[in-house]
Amino acid sequence: MRARRVTSTSILSDAQVREVVQGVRASFGPSFTDAITRHGIDLEDGVRFSPLAKRCAERREELGQTIKDAAAALQVPQYRLKAIESGHPKGIAKDVLQAYVVHLGLEAWYRRWAKANPEVAARCQSEGRSRTRR
Repeated sequence: MRARRVTSTSILSDAQVREVVQGVRASFGPSFTDAITRHGIDLEDGVRFSPLAKRCAERREELGQTIKDAAAALQVPQYRLKAIESGHPKGIAKDVLQAYVVHLGLEAWYRRWAKANPEVAARCQSEGRSRTRR
């Protein structure tokens, strides 16, 4: 069986996520791991969220939009979309993420990602209050 090509937007399996996390920990050592933990960053969540962040950024660029364009279309502050595209799932509001996914036409891809990453998806969907302007 041939291995599939993994890219920055590939939805990783649990085994692949564990392998990446172990590799990062081994490469950067305990000082790095301790530092990111002190800053409230979960390495595994970051690895799982990263493909979604990258896919959003790539799709926005494919559509020829800047962050400013997308934020104006969604009537949200630019920093909310930058937070999504930065790859840090903590504090992302469900309504902004969902609106952005729909705006970008990534609903089917997002459903596959959420199915593969249910815990991270659930946390993204429950964090924060509504952040869209009305």
